[in-house]
Amino acid sequence: DSDSKVNALYTMGVPNGISTFFTLDATSGASKGSVEVPSLQLQAIQAGAKSGVVLAMSYKDAPPLPVGCQPYAAAPGQDPGVPCDPRGAGSNALASVNTVTGEAVILATTQFSSGGWVSFLTDSAANRAYIVSGDNTVYTYNLTTGELLFMVAADPTYSLQALQLGRGGLLVGVARNYVTSQNAVVTVAPATGAMIVLSTLNFSGDTWIPSTLVSEPNSNSLYAVSGDGALYTFDSTTGVTR
Repeated sequence: DSDSKVNALYTMGVPNGISTFFTLDATSGASKGSVEVPSLQLQAIQAGAKSGVVLAMSYKDAPPLPVGCQPYAAAPGQDPGVPCDPRGAGSNALASVNTVTGEAVILATTQFSSGGWVSFLTDSAANRAYIVSGDNTVYTYNLTTGELLFMVAADPTYSLQALQLGRGGLLVGVARNYVTSQNAVVTVAPATGAMIVLSTLNFSGDTWIPSTLVSEPNSNSLYAVSGDGALYTFDSTTGVTR
């Protein structure tokens, strides 16, 4: 994610098996430094409530998998092992992380309704964080305190794949109808879960990369990249491809 107020671009990695936070100059791409966050298993980061702090989705307290654990489908002829939940007894954590010191403060922990999540975004102006679980449940948190404000189910017809900030308090993004094999540009009201399908489409290559979704609410623009590298620009109000 990025913070225009300090011209910073943030990313993360796990060199040597330790969650590490990297800060880059958003104009030149030059490194501004890195810091380890050993207390968390970072999954995603977004801008926090103030400069110098990011909000992170992480995984914590996950014990080692049991001996013989086979959490995924076994290949033909492979020993199926011991059926188990790869999440163990761990939980997802919403945490604020100081971008200079790496100090992490856990604001909230949860086991999402589907066990996992697919989209995470923040709105510093509204002091909100939004997370979508794998079963189309939209969670709204207070960005500063981590208090859960809303937990609502969106229409299951279209499976939400990624959301960004829209206009008028709405979230806008891309969803997939697995019955028709079509994608759709949709809006979602985070307080009610009401979903509106603005348009449907088939991306070139029949897929797209959810991590590329970016919105510019002031220009009513939504951007996404298909699996074959094509850049799509949508009107985030109408869903029309520009």
